[in-house]
Amino acid sequence: MVDWRKSVAREAEKILELLGYKLDWLAFADAWRGEYQPGMEEVRSGRQPFAKLDVLHRRNLERLLPRFGLQNLSDEVLDDLTLRRSEYEREGAEAIIAKIKARFGLPVYAKPASLGSSVGVSRCTDEAGLADALQLAFELDRIALVEPAIEGGKEINCAVLGRPGAELRVSACEQPIASAELLSFEDKYMRQGGKDGSAKSEGMSSADRIIPAPISDELTASVEELSRRTFEVLGCTGVARVDLLLDAQDRLFVNEPNTIPGSFAFYLWEHVGLSFADLLDELIDIAMAEHAEKHQTTRTFETNLLAMRGDGAKLRGEGAKA
Repeated sequence: MVDWRKSVAREAEKILELLGYKLDWLAFADAWRGEYQPGMEEVRSGRQPFAKLDVLHRRNLERLLPRFGLQNLSDEVLDDLTLRRSEYEREGAEAIIAKIKARFGLPVYAKPASLGSSVGVSRCTDEAGLADALQLAFELDRIALVEPAIEGGKEINCAVLGRPGAELRVSACEQPIASAELLSFEDKYMRQGGKDGSAKSEGMSSADRIIPAPISDELTASVEELSRRTFEVLGCTGVARVDLLLDAQDRLFVNEPNTIPGSFAFYLWEHVGLSFADLLDELIDIAMAEHAEKHQTTRTFETNLLAMRGDGAKLRGEGAKA
């Protein structure tokens, strides 16, 4: 059996050599399954610096807003209904569908909460289609999201680069082009072949898109500002692509942040004069700065806090390192 990690390591080493870097250390993670390969613990524990993206589940967005004074951002986030597999199995499809229709009507979009690349996303225009979509979503995840459809609109994406407390940079805006009403996995990765004419896909960098997005300067500025605010309120670091929806009335809604966009969305950064090599340099600088910041925070204590509590002492920091 071929060890896929060795193949990935060889390809990563080739790419870094072309850019003038030497590969010293590599870790793997399967974010979809929550599985971490050997070496990833070095990253998760903070022993190795990395350009991470500390992003919480999208449902935590509104809970964070008051802390950051960005309550008005809630009007720019699509409403959604979060459903658990246990709830669906307990109440049954008919009751859940009735709840969805009472909340949003139809059409709606149903999708697994934690996947990406449009995997498992379905546009539902009737009850039968919604039942099938929920069944698929719960096969792929224990939590499903249902959102109202934005009719007559378009998707606009913008990448953001930076870290908390530092100035955030934004990329060019793009409008992905879908072959149907939904930008599908096939649109993103399968429809376009490689540059040599082969059937091999080049990923999202080869998908149909318009760069810069054909929107007014005023709307472009709004997209950039909303992308920055979303990146900031979620506490992101590194690079993320914020995917927005623009409805027929030119209202913007945050769809979701893509926390590890393919190739770091380099195709958007190139349009603002940032090459892929320079983007990697920026990410390395961010990783080192975040690593230094993390180690300025005290996370260990000299005293036995449980013993102090047993003695009736307050845990106000007596005995903690300064």
